Amino acid sequence: MGRIFRENQVIPINGIHHEGPYGTNVSRCKIHSLFKNATAFKLQGPTSSTILPRRYDSRKANSLSVTIPSAPTASTTSSVPTISKVDKYAGILKEFINIWSTITNDRQLLDSIKGYRLPFLTLPVQKSVPVSPKFNYIEENAIDKSLDKLLRIGAIQLARHEKGEFISNIFVVSKPNGDYRLIINLKQLNAFLDCPHFKMEDYRTVCNLLKQDDFLATLDLKDAYHLIPVHEKHCKYLRFIWKGSLYEYT
Repeated sequence: MGRIFRENQVIPINGIHHEGPYGTNVSRCKIHSLFKNATAFKLQGPTSSTILPRRYDSRKANSLSVTIPSAPTASTTSSVPTISKVDKYAGILKEFINIWSTITNDRQLLDSIKGYRLPFLTLPVQKSVPVSPKFNYIEENAIDKSLDKLLRIGAIQLARHEKGEFISNIFVVSKPNGDYRLIINLKQLNAFLDCPHFKMEDYRTVCNLLKQDDFLATLDLKDAYHLIPVHEKHCKYLRFIWKGSLYEYT
């Protein structure tokens, strides 16, 4: 995620003051001018923003101000948890449904935050469980580590076989930093889903939006997909088997 902003433009973080929908207390930041140091800085929180200076102009004032509101009241901190205070943060957006309700009245969005329902055209039918691919030692170790993390944050859980479940395969793909990303292969399940076509914007679109003296910022939501809970009745369609154990995404 990212956006372009210009000098003296106020950039809202999470759109509201105090507790945001992702559990951050940072309200907004304002870029006054160009930055003196040619190094990146970050606004810490569940959403982190990295801002890179384009150039240094010594003739201009150089400063960054971050407005942080006063400490939340006891009622605020007790009723709404923050991601930094919990270990199992998968699906935590449902804990902020009251805040999201002040941001939007989009019923589909709010229902998804409470628990995402897969958009089935027809209920899936699986005649047989797919054969798991073979993995080498490195890939197997990568899958073990990925599952340990997903269990720790609550993104997956052990399950028991039941009627109407759908089981898919998992595999890993390498990332640029040398790590591996766990993938669940939902190709067979997709045949029963309404999958609308969408266009992913890329750098070519960004180039057309850029103007001279623009600044760029990147926003990264940690484990963003895992923050949205799966509706409890649809977890059985997101199952896989690893080393004899049955798991499901939550």
